Amino acid sequence: MSKTTVITALTNIDSGMDSDIQKTTPENVQNSTKCGVQAWAKRGIVGRGVLLDYWSYAGKSYDVNTRHAISQSDLIACAQSQGVSFQYGDILIIRTGWIDTYNQMSQDEREDLIKVPAYQHTFVGVDQSLEMADFLHDNYFSVVASDSPAFEVWPQIKEWNHHINLLPLWGVPIGELWDLEELSEICRERQQYTFFFSSIPMNVQGTVVLMKKLL
Repeated sequence: MSKTTVITALTNIDSGMDSDIQKTTPENVQNSTKCGVQAWAKRGIVGRGVLLDYWSYAGKSYDVNTRHAISQSDLIACAQSQGVSFQYGDILIIRTGWIDTYNQMSQDEREDLIKVPAYQHTFVGVDQSLEMADFLHDNYFSVVASDSPAFEVWPQIKEWNHHINLLPLWGVPIGELWDLEELSEICRERQQYTFFFSSIPMNVQGTVVLMKKLL
């Protein structure tokens, strides 16, 4: 199966710290290709994908366009219910239900989302907390992604912005707005939630966020 989605570069956000991975200034981002998406395109992203279908696990019981925070314990319980155990370097993919909900919206409802002023949206994502940061770090995921607009819950809590940890500090790319509907159906039918994952982003020098193909 093949889907088009979004991947972020390490320069997508500034950590505000002297990061060994980033060490770039806004001028570097504008005037050079350092740490752009082409880094992912050079060799591609290949590994063991793990889908946590939290949307199904939770019985589709929440509004994805509210600040619904998915906790570390929620993800562990979902993984256990699917018979999944994590391995070093896994590509963590979380189905929150955002794309499923969007697909069922009317055109008017979709246009209403666009009318919300910038940064005033609310939507589902992983919890912003020390426990979630430990979970993401200690499982040594090589990529994290979800079908929600920002992976983490929105609005953000400034003290626990996972983008700052994941991108410039840990060097972990973030996938957003991934269409997981067909994949989730296949995983559910086969009762298998791990799979071979391969992706090559478009090779655009210096870009901080880009559409990509998933296979």
